[in-house]
Amino acid sequence: MQKEEANYCTLYLVRHGETEWNVKKITQGQSESTLTENGIRQAEETAEKLKDIKFDAIFSSD
Repeated sequence: MQKEEANYCTLYLVRHGETEWNVKKITQGQSESTLTENGIRQAEETAEKLKDIKFDAIFSSD
């Protein structure tokens, strides 16, 4: 009997970094707000963690 290969999918869910409106507890919806220094740091850390991953597809909200 042949060994079956495992089929699986890995999903990465990433949220935007902290924004000025997050700090002020303002609902963003589709509006844009500037990243805070903390938010920029969060984005840079996320980029570093994901830099070696080969993604087959990327989906993003606008």
